[in-house]
Amino acid sequence: MTKVGIIGAGYMADHHLKVLTAIKSVDVTSICSRTIDSASKMSKKWGIERVFKDHVQMIESGEVEAVFICAPVSAMFDITRDVLERGIPCLIEKPVGLSTDEASVLAIIARDNNTKTAVGCNRRFISTIQEAKKAANNLGGLRHLTVVAHEPIEEIASTGQYSDSVMSRWIFANGIHCIDLIRYFVGDVDEVSSMSENQNYAAVLRSGNATVSYTSRSDAKGRWSVTLDCRKGRVTLCPLEKTVIEADNKTNVVGLSEIDQEFKPGLWHQNNSFLKFLESSSFEASDFGLSDIHDNFKTMKVIDKIVS
Repeated sequence: MTKVGIIGAGYMADHHLKVLTAIKSVDVTSICSRTIDSASKMSKKWGIERVFKDHVQMIESGEVEAVFICAPVSAMFDITRDVLERGIPCLIEKPVGLSTDEASVLAIIARDNNTKTAVGCNRRFISTIQEAKKAANNLGGLRHLTVVAHEPIEEIASTGQYSDSVMSRWIFANGIHCIDLIRYFVGDVDEVSSMSENQNYAAVLRSGNATVSYTSRSDAKGRWSVTLDCRKGRVTLCPLEKTVIEADNKTNVVGLSEIDQEFKPGLWHQNNSFLKFLESSSFEASDFGLSDIHDNFKTMKVIDKIVS
């Protein structure tokens, strides 16, 4: 049984705990938050015995073998660095940092300490996303990918939930989900041509023979959408939780799996994949469909090219 500690006591920590407490091979021993009242409430809700205010005390307590880092974006870099420096395997909620410089530092620490990591790119594990990738292969392969993911920046900022420094790098903080999906569908990106202004982005990317169109406006709203144009048909996700497959003059609609309806979509399979990764002798997160800190660094380098 793997002894797990949780850093953070907010929205994502709650969703992770719903999954982790349902996995028989996991013992969630500890939870930590700078707001001790939040950690205490979460510990009572999910039956966690040990509560900490200081994450260093928790990871040095000897009571955790792996850590799920669900801290606020502004604190993510410092906390992740502390965990990696102690060689503790961790799943890090995105983003690992707000710049490639920060991500590079963390990747080097993980490499030097031979530490297994994964980044919380749960959308690649959503059943409809995986169904879309499978369908694209069955339809002769992906030729062009279209991703539209608007982010109403002023509306998000008005909630007061995020600092100005986070909002000014919102594509790293949240838009990274879409760039991860681009790489999930087409692989490593060879070329990027982009126009960007005031967090409005219009980019064309190339990966091998596949091309990608990515659009995100800071002054528009709408559900994120992904379209896969294939040699023998088209696959559409809008919303991402519904796959529409068009081929041979027929349309097939696939919804979320039962497990993705019970838990936050993608989280059950992501977390189980991470735990299997920890139990294995492999140090390749990709063997389990995961994006580790090194792979996520590549995603952030693509973002750098989009925003430059």
